[in-house]
Amino acid sequence: MNFDELWSLVTRMIKHPKFPAIAGAGAALCVGIGVYASPYLTFNSMQSAVEQGDSAAVAKNVDFAALRSSIKAEARVKIANQTSENNPMAALSTMMAGPFIDSMVDSIVTPEGLTALIRQSSANFVPERSKSNVVSIGSNRVMMRYESLNSFVVTLDENDVNLPSELKSSSLSLLFSRSGLGWKLTGVRI
Repeated sequence: MNFDELWSLVTRMIKHPKFPAIAGAGAALCVGIGVYASPYLTFNSMQSAVEQGDSAAVAKNVDFAALRSSIKAEARVKIANQTSENNPMAALSTMMAGPFIDSMVDSIVTPEGLTALIRQSSANFVPERSKSNVVSIGSNRVMMRYESLNSFVVTLDENDVNLPSELKSSSLSLLFSRSGLGWKLTGVRI
C-alpha cells in the first residue's frame, strides 16, 4: 500500500458519518483509563523515586502539610488509647507528648527524611505484580484500592515482617488524595 492509497483510506474514514462518535468514544475511553490508573501510576512513581533515593521526585507526590497533620493526629490518638484513664501520670504524659510528637514529625516528615524512612523500611523489596489490586513486595503484601472518587488507599499487610511489632496488630495505610489531575500522599492510618 503506497502513501496515496493510505491517504485515500484515511480521508474516507474521516468522512464516514459515524467517525466523530467513534473517535469521541475512543478518546473518552482513553481518558477514563488514564484517570482510573493515575493513583496506581503515582504510587509506582513514588516507589521508583524512593528506590533511587530521589527526594525531589518523592516531594512531588506528597502534600507535606497534610501528611504532617495526619501523622500527628494518628500518633496522639495512638498514645491516648494506650494510656490508662485512672492513672493521673498517664494524662500528664499524654499532654507532654504533644509538643514532642509535633517536633519529631516536623523534623522527620521532609522530602529527605521520608525518602530515607521508606527506603530503610523497604530495603531489598522486589515488586511482583499480580492481576488483582494486591501487589507482593518481597514477603509483604500491599493492597491498593479506591476509597472514593477522590481518595485512594494503599494498605500494608498487617502481618508484614518488616513492620515494627507495635504496628503488626493493625494495618498501616497510606492515603492519597486527588490533587488536580494527579494524586498526592496526604495522610496515614495506623
